[in-house]
Amino acid sequence: MKKLLKIVAALALVGALACALSACGSSSSSSSSSSSSSSKAQMDGYDESTNSEVTFGNLKISLPSYYGNNTSTDDDALVYKIDSSKALLAIGKASCTEAEYKKLGAESFAEIVSDIKSNLDFSFKEGKSITIGGLSGATYSASTSGAYAHASKCFDADTKTAYIFLFIQDTTAEKSYTSDYTKVLGGITYAESAVSADFKATMDEYEEFFDSYVEILKKYKENPSDLSILTDYASYMGKYATMMSKLESMKSDLSGAELAYYLEVTARITEKLAEIA
Repeated sequence: MKKLLKIVAALALVGALACALSACGSSSSSSSSSSSSSSKAQMDGYDESTNSEVTFGNLKISLPSYYGNNTSTDDDALVYKIDSSKALLAIGKASCTEAEYKKLGAESFAEIVSDIKSNLDFSFKEGKSITIGGLSGATYSASTSGAYAHASKCFDADTKTAYIFLFIQDTTAEKSYTSDYTKVLGGITYAESAVSADFKATMDEYEEFFDSYVEILKKYKENPSDLSILTDYASYMGKYATMMSKLESMKSDLSGAELAYYLEVTARITEKLAEIA
């Protein structure tokens, strides 16, 4: 659970969220004069022809052009400041078990926002089931007198990765960005070119397999008379056919990313073999 809370804590990178919410939780007089999310005119800036696309983990996310650039320096987080930081979208990811992921709920999101800015007392409603990029997830909403928030999550069972989305808007913003945020979530697709967990595991095993071969050759070079090396070599060759068969069965339908990873691993193996030639 702490691991998942850490992902979204990372969304606060260098105070980004705290800065974005500097106006939230202001005096009741200024808050009461602000329009609610439902009464504001929607920005309606989500346009696939002008949106920018980012790939985050295995997700492809289409963002309205007014979102600007990601301000995060963390590979596991994206942070977009909107309307002079009166609205903000933060996205995080982390490896975790499905059991850990399931523990992340309404109370967790309230705790995250409270940690970011202590005077924001959000009470998130229990989540509704949604699908994000083909992945099962849930979405939550909350509001206070000075801000409103939406939090969503989804889980990639193949790569054991949790994704967290946190959108917060100060009610002093002239327009509402919630409709565009909903479209952002709905427009997310799963990156088909991503490296599957099974293929990565096989390629990692393949590299380790050749690491063992390199070690055997090094031992032989150091001591050619050591007969135990022949035993190690015989054991290695006994596994070779199985290893190569397993790899060949997965090479027939590789995505672009998987082919790139295959070439990366084989290049490393070739380099290691060249060192002992």
